[in-house]
Amino acid sequence: MIAGACIEWEGEFSMRPRRWSAFTATQHYRVQPPAFVWDARIRMSGVVPVLVRDAYADSEGSLRAAIGGIVKVADQHGTPDIARGELLRYLGEAVWFPTALLPAAGVTWTAMDDGSATATLSDGATTVSIDAHFAESGEIESLSAMRPRDIGGRSALTPWVARLHGYSRRHGMMVPGSGEVEWELESGSLPYWRGRIVSAQYDFVH
Repeated sequence: MIAGACIEWEGEFSMRPRRWSAFTATQHYRVQPPAFVWDARIRMSGVVPVLVRDAYADSEGSLRAAIGGIVKVADQHGTPDIARGELLRYLGEAVWFPTALLPAAGVTWTAMDDGSATATLSDGATTVSIDAHFAESGEIESLSAMRPRDIGGRSALTPWVARLHGYSRRHGMMVPGSGEVEWELESGSLPYWRGRIVSAQYDFVH
């Protein structure tokens, strides 16, 4: 069983629709209680990067972004919707430290059909669910959920989809090597994140 993980990422992030910027990130996870911190450097058009910290800890979610770490461009924290969105992110990213998806880690599973099931996780006052869609090989190939999305300062539940690729064996576990994430809008899909694992380290329960 995994107690925590540290994953190094590289990829592209879209802070503006259809405009991609390269990013690198370090992400720390804790399983019980669920928590993560994602520290990213996103290279925009200028020389100075945007520093982003996305986090869930102590049953609260937060998102902060600042140009060069000084000029604030986003600061969201403390609301039920942010907690819900960040805990949902944690549950979706648990495929990269997969023992966190076991019932022993607090996740309950409900079958939908032969190829999909719903995973549910509660932490404090927040409960989230995500639908996992399985390949014939048994690997999770995509995830979907209704996730809070900020639209002009207000939150709206929006269909959200993640697709996973390139599974390989790490420490005896099958883990995807890359993924991509998008919002499903009435006007069509809006991808905003695509990333690849650079390295992954795990702390196991002894």
